[in-house]
Amino acid sequence: VVKEGPKDIAVLSGQNAELTCHIDLNGSSPKPEVQWISYSVKKGGGRQISFNERAFFLEIPNKFSISTLKPYSLRINNVDRDDAGRYRCNDVPTGASIGNLDPHLLVVEPTSCPLPRIITRRENETVTFTWTITYTGNRDDYQKPIITWTLNGIKQTSATSDETTPGVYSSTFTKTVGSIDNQGELSCSFHFLDIKQNCSTRLNIQSTAPALRISSTVKTSSSSTTLTGHKIGLIIGLLIAIVIIFVLILLIFKLHKKNKRQKSIIGRTEDVTVSLLRNEDNAAKQTIREYQPEDIDIRDTIGTGEFGVVKLVNVNNGDTTPFKVAGKMLKENASDDDNQALFCELQ
Repeated sequence: VVKEGPKDIAVLSGQNAELTCHIDLNGSSPKPEVQWISYSVKKGGGRQISFNERAFFLEIPNKFSISTLKPYSLRINNVDRDDAGRYRCNDVPTGASIGNLDPHLLVVEPTSCPLPRIITRRENETVTFTWTITYTGNRDDYQKPIITWTLNGIKQTSATSDETTPGVYSSTFTKTVGSIDNQGELSCSFHFLDIKQNCSTRLNIQSTAPALRISSTVKTSSSSTTLTGHKIGLIIGLLIAIVIIFVLILLIFKLHKKNKRQKSIIGRTEDVTVSLLRNEDNAAKQTIREYQPEDIDIRDTIGTGEFGVVKLVNVNNGDTTPFKVAGKMLKENASDDDNQALFCELQ
């Protein structure tokens, strides 16, 4: 009783293969007599390589063996191209092929993926990739590899296939990429009976700069470039001049404001009022005199108030003996309201 009949299989060169011819020994009576016959390149036409549980091929020891898990299935170790071709699981008493099919062993040469991990291109450039599969042992021309290209999961019908040399199958994908393809995933899959392989790449599409318009003659192009350079230089020069003038005005304004505040003790700009406290007839009497800015020397701060600061002032106007007094002046960054309030306070 046949539990699993023979079928075509494909394997990569260097791997092991198993041609199925699984017979149920418990359900078969009398015991079946089974032999494997090879019509491969290496064995030539119709050479016996096994009988029941025993395989024999003296030229390459241990090349063939019979499966113990699936009785009478043929195992082939370290497959190469010479092992490819037709085999027969033969019923010895009748001479008929078990399962009514002579299985074919297709051997495929290992091939690496043609796609790198990342592809970097500029817009409007063309990308071209080709995956080539070399195989042998196929049953007929309909038994060929299938190679499929997809971009972001969508099958690309523009790919072309070619098998000018029998047994060398190529598929080529060509596309002019644009910004819409940036960071897209390009995949290629290979399918041949039992063999399946897949690889992919990420598209990194860089934008191109706008094209420059070039004059029809060298002379015109040169003069246009020079004129443009002069305009740019003039604009930059004007901007620098404006910045310098603004900085100078700001510095002059700050210096003027600072000198104005340092020369004003009670908020006046032309003179300074100094408050003196004198004792006359054993009674405290306050007298006020005005002095010019050049008659005074403002020294250290000795106190602060709500609207101003109190400074130690040396007075020497040439009319009296030099003396020291306390003078009150505005704080830094004082407002006009602070100026008026301090003036009212001293009146």
